[in-house]
Amino acid sequence: MKIRFTVLAIFPLMVLLAGLLVITMQYAVSYQFDSAAVHGKSASHFQVISAQLKASASGGPNETQFESLSGEMRWLKSTMRDLQIAVVLDDTETIIDSSDPQAIGRSLNEFPGLNDFATQFSRESLLGGQLYNIGDGGLAYGVLAFELPGNAAGSNPEIGLIGLILDQRQLVSILKKKRLSIAGYSTLILFIVTVTFWILLGRFFIDPLLRLRSTIRSFSKGDYSVSANLVQGNEMGEISLLLDSLASIHREKDKAEASRNRLAQIVEDSVSEIYVADAKSYKILNANRAARENMGYSLEECVDLMPWDFVGDLTEQNVGEVVALLSRGDLDFYNFETTHKRKDGSIYPVQASLQIMTNQSPPVVAAMVQDMTERNRQQEDVRLRDRAIEELDVGVGIVDVRKAGRPIVYVNRHLCEMTGYTAEQLIGSGPEIFRDEDHNDDGVCKIDAALAKGDPVQVLMTYKRKTGTKYIVDLYLSPVHDTEGHLTHYVGIIRDVTKKLETEAQLNRSQKIEAIGQLAGGVAHDFNNLLSVIIGNIEFLKCEADDEHQKELLNQADAAAQMGARLTRKLLSFAKQDQLEQLVLDVNEQIQEAMSLLRTTIGDNYSLDSSLDPDLWHICADPTGIENAVVNLTLNARDAMPEGGLIMIETHNVSIGADEAGDYLGVAAGDYVRLSVSDSGCGMSADVVERIFEPFYTTKDVGENSGLGLASTYGFARQSGGNVIVDSNAGSGAMISVLLPRSEKEMILTEPMQEAEVEHAAESCRVLVVEDDEMVMEVTVERLHAFGYLTTQVTSGLEAIALLEKDASFDLVLTDLVMGGGVSGYDVADWVHQHLPSCKVLLTSGYSDQRVEGQHSDKRPRLLQKPYRMADLKEAINAVLEEV
Repeated sequence: MKIRFTVLAIFPLMVLLAGLLVITMQYAVSYQFDSAAVHGKSASHFQVISAQLKASASGGPNETQFESLSGEMRWLKSTMRDLQIAVVLDDTETIIDSSDPQAIGRSLNEFPGLNDFATQFSRESLLGGQLYNIGDGGLAYGVLAFELPGNAAGSNPEIGLIGLILDQRQLVSILKKKRLSIAGYSTLILFIVTVTFWILLGRFFIDPLLRLRSTIRSFSKGDYSVSANLVQGNEMGEISLLLDSLASIHREKDKAEASRNRLAQIVEDSVSEIYVADAKSYKILNANRAARENMGYSLEECVDLMPWDFVGDLTEQNVGEVVALLSRGDLDFYNFETTHKRKDGSIYPVQASLQIMTNQSPPVVAAMVQDMTERNRQQEDVRLRDRAIEELDVGVGIVDVRKAGRPIVYVNRHLCEMTGYTAEQLIGSGPEIFRDEDHNDDGVCKIDAALAKGDPVQVLMTYKRKTGTKYIVDLYLSPVHDTEGHLTHYVGIIRDVTKKLETEAQLNRSQKIEAIGQLAGGVAHDFNNLLSVIIGNIEFLKCEADDEHQKELLNQADAAAQMGARLTRKLLSFAKQDQLEQLVLDVNEQIQEAMSLLRTTIGDNYSLDSSLDPDLWHICADPTGIENAVVNLTLNARDAMPEGGLIMIETHNVSIGADEAGDYLGVAAGDYVRLSVSDSGCGMSADVVERIFEPFYTTKDVGENSGLGLASTYGFARQSGGNVIVDSNAGSGAMISVLLPRSEKEMILTEPMQEAEVEHAAESCRVLVVEDDEMVMEVTVERLHAFGYLTTQVTSGLEAIALLEKDASFDLVLTDLVMGGGVSGYDVADWVHQHLPSCKVLLTSGYSDQRVEGQHSDKRPRLLQKPYRMADLKEAINAVLEEV
């Protein structure tokens, strides 16, 4: 800005000053010319006047001449405008005559200009000539000498002066105005020229010059992005073009330099390790920050290294071979995996890529190295995840919902095994390849609705294997979204739940049977109490009856009561509340004994055969339960074949692993003996199989079967630690198998012992009877009295304990097992065992309990099963009293 002001001020000012100088010189020259013109005109007038006055005074100085001179002056005054005054002076400088009469008599001193001019010269020197002078004020003065009239001849004449004053001020004023006008116009023109010059100078010289200067200054600061942008019409335009070319060159250089710097910075900041080595000596020339930090070396330490100092498996020889291949152009680059050793000695895996750069001077080898530690870990994580998914015991599939048909893009091994398809057959196919279109309408609708919303969904579907077999799966679909939240895939978890659902159905059926068993056990208990009263009273009546007809009626009533007792025993067996005699048995022997009886009873249209494993394991079970199971299953098979057929009884050893236990509901892993009875009859439908073990359930006509055979078999198997398995379909026969756990004990063969009859002094034996049923209490007391025992009765366990605390003289406590009041027969027995060890205890119950069976043999109380006869009671009492 400063230079702009200076240049724009100096150059126009110089022009202005030069113009003013020219105008001044012009004015001065004009002034000289004008002065010369005034002088010339005044001189001309003086010449004319002098000539006239000389002519008037040519006759000599006399009166006549003088008068003629006076007239001439007046005439000249009237004819010449510029003649201000003409005076004639005597020798005393007094005006003796004048063109202006009023001036006559006045002194020359009153005309200072003329006086100053006239007194400069002597009169004698003026005689015969004239002098004149033009003053600056425009007044011209002239003097002319003449001899005054009256001078004597030969004497010094008196000389007079004629003084003239010409007024040229008007002419001078006119000329001055002319000069000033010319100077004004010249000044205006000069100003216009100066302004024009100033504008043109600024536009065509100063501004381009400043732009060039600004461009040059920017260049000097390294900024080559600016341009003067001058038109190429003059030297400055050419200079601007030259500067632009120079700027373009520098910009390209700067761009290249910036690119190199940026590339160098990228290399320096790269997360990959980058090394530069000399292509001949192989010495490390440079290493970026990632290399230095990862290796633990400084830059100074890095440049002292050779590649084989820290790269595993590298030697000078194999480095030279690789560099030679790269130098010849056999390889564009060389990739390999190796290890690096840090400064601290630790080693980590890397992947390196070598490339030679022959355009560098000298040629170098660049190595880009990637630390593979994290990638290897991630790859191992991916491989582990893939292996885990492959090893899952559920099917895993992924579908792409972005594509038409939602093609499958991934399946694991278990899904292939489950469906029977290979991965190649499944990938690219749609999910419908699995579906059984006849059974999945509801599931497909749920899946479509969930996929439309991008929600997870879980459904049960019926799938079809490649072989055509159908199975039920639990399908859980979970959405997968990309980083922007868009739905891309669905992951499907597929579980084959066919066996699970079957197991659940079996479990529900088993629980149902268990509930029915509990109910049946309660009914049997109450019924046994009633039978106890009935059988006891019948025995008393039979002892007192004399009429044979009455005895026959009582025998029939007793037989019916015993049938009822057997019925309740079957109910108790189904309810797993029957008292079992656990012995180590050979199931084959029990089967053979039962078959000898069955062959004569099943009928001639039936063939009974067996396939018994000779190496069959022993079991620990009730022998009667085994025989009843064989009989019940055989008769059930016979009834399924009304036209006759083959009944096969088989035994096998079965080992059930932990992974197979789920196939056998209610059976733990272990070794078992399998007793199977199969037929070729009509088979059973799924509904019949579901209810087959329910008590009193039968497919036969009313009155043909009690419906307790299979129920009691099921109860026996469950009570023995096993289970019953049914394999049957309508129209294809049936096989019912009983699984019984293997016993590690050996069979003990004992000779039957003869028991001696022992009589006890009834009169000295006191019995405490504990029974909460009043009718059972009365029958029991009557029986004891019939034996001659002394009795005391209480109706609860609390009363019994309270009485025994006061009176310890009882020899026997006969107590019911289950009673109200919170104290059972077990509690009474335990109390007696602890406080009255000499007192014996006999339990009675309408059903048995496993607690009695689980107690130690020398301490467990004896249990007498209701209903019982008097002989059974007598035998049980004697046995208890005999115990030590």
